[in-house]
Amino acid sequence: MLGILTVLLSSFVLTFHNVTVRVLFSEHLVLGLFLLGGYVKPDLQNSFLLMFMRMLLVVPLMASLSFKLYPSAWTELQDLFTRKRRDVLIQALGCGVLMFVYIASLYIAIGLIPTGIALTLFFTYPVFTALLSWRFFGQRPTLFRWLVMAIILVGSALTIPQSSATYSSHTIAIGIFASFGAGIVYAFYCIIAQKCLEKFHPIPFTWISFACTLLRYCDRSIYFCRCNCLASSYFDGSWWLSWRLLKRPLCS
Repeated sequence: MLGILTVLLSSFVLTFHNVTVRVLFSEHLVLGLFLLGGYVKPDLQNSFLLMFMRMLLVVPLMASLSFKLYPSAWTELQDLFTRKRRDVLIQALGCGVLMFVYIASLYIAIGLIPTGIALTLFFTYPVFTALLSWRFFGQRPTLFRWLVMAIILVGSALTIPQSSATYSSHTIAIGIFASFGAGIVYAFYCIIAQKCLEKFHPIPFTWISFACTLLRYCDRSIYFCRCNCLASSYFDGSWWLSWRLLKRPLCS
């Protein structure tokens, strides 16, 4: 029962978080009284910026809580860099990269199509998780699970919006692709995390995944920032700045 309540609470917090992201991307009339939102343009650069700001808060907070909730966390983190734990380290870092990809895809989807539809399509990930569990762990779905997965996919297909003046068919297609892509990547994340947690405690695992994700967001944010500086320098005549930026790239 405690596990079910924890899952329900996490789903509520995740939904509230994604609705907040949608408000940041587009302006909405709240309770028919006042306009709120539309602070940043819903593009890839701002998505990375928002995710970087989020992780910049979460990673130190998670670090401060980790050592209080699990005093052996630092010892386990040090053990990861030994030769015998190399596979666990690779799995944990891989989960961090997958977290980076699925959150980025989900933010893009939320910026392009309605939040409810984006989240509905994202929450098809249990279907992909069940299929991957069958592939990697031999957990063949029962007939009832096949029926549930079919209902999930049909219900998700029925929520796909039609093109309109607000949402073009091109925008809807990208949003749908990003939502489903986020769900598939998150399913891979769950499978690898399940394998990693057999040998690694959940608390330090979560922290190292967040830390890896923060590094990737920092890398991409700096990349986009420098690309913007490079583009603007051509217009203001600062060609020498462009040349220095090109000669000294910070990231791939």
